[in-house]
Amino acid sequence: MSYFKLSWRRWLSWLAVVIVFAIACTFLSRWQFARRAEVVAKNDLISGNYDMAIAPIEKLAPRGRFVAANEWRPVSISGHYVAGTQLLVRNKPYAGEPGFLQVGVFQARDLSLYLVDRGWLPTGNEHDSPDIVPVLPSGELDIVGRIRAAEPTGSKTAPKGQLPTVDPIAAAHQLALKEPIAAGVYVRLASETPSAKVAPRLETMPELSEGNHLSYAIQWIMFAILAFATLVWFVRQEFEHYRAATEANFVPRKRRVTRAQRDNEAEDAN
Repeated sequence: MSYFKLSWRRWLSWLAVVIVFAIACTFLSRWQFARRAEVVAKNDLISGNYDMAIAPIEKLAPRGRFVAANEWRPVSISGHYVAGTQLLVRNKPYAGEPGFLQVGVFQARDLSLYLVDRGWLPTGNEHDSPDIVPVLPSGELDIVGRIRAAEPTGSKTAPKGQLPTVDPIAAAHQLALKEPIAAGVYVRLASETPSAKVAPRLETMPELSEGNHLSYAIQWIMFAILAFATLVWFVRQEFEHYRAATEANFVPRKRRVTRAQRDNEAEDAN
């Protein structure tokens, strides 16, 4: 009876396992390609919108509604900060350091209210708040900022005077605002005129990196190919052992000896 008549069922089972593994690798690879595509699209949006001409906020975020295509575009607002509306947003690292964002409610001249991210503050010695929290500027201001999508709070919590995310609705609720606030967007500050003497650190353009998604996607493809190659190698190895045991005249193939193997053999001989 030939080798394949004896072994085909077992190897067919292993082939099924390898096929399932390869299918899983294919799905994981496609998932990584999709994640990379999302990152590339996000980076293209940031790089394309970040330095566009400044436009009035009511044009790019009508009635406080978030328009995805306008995220990161510069906008202008004239008006004043509402006194007593400053809050801190927790767990906002910047340049590798832990810290907070300072936000405040800004009232435009048309009486619309917007939540403004004024910048970053480092964690203080007590770790529960910054050591120095600048007061909101008073008087009429012209500010330039960039549109960002509001961050839903969900089930996250924070102490009084702080927020877990940059969420205009949560801010309005905590501050008990009487007037409605723009709910879909907030503004990341780029400049205030006149400028404050003491202010948080303004946040710069985010780093545009694709991450490791492409390399991970290729790795999953290689794993799938390697699985089939490994199966073929094992079949050939076992087939050769079978022929060596059943055929008197069978001469096994000479295997290439690597330099490392030659060095090990030389050391053993010594």
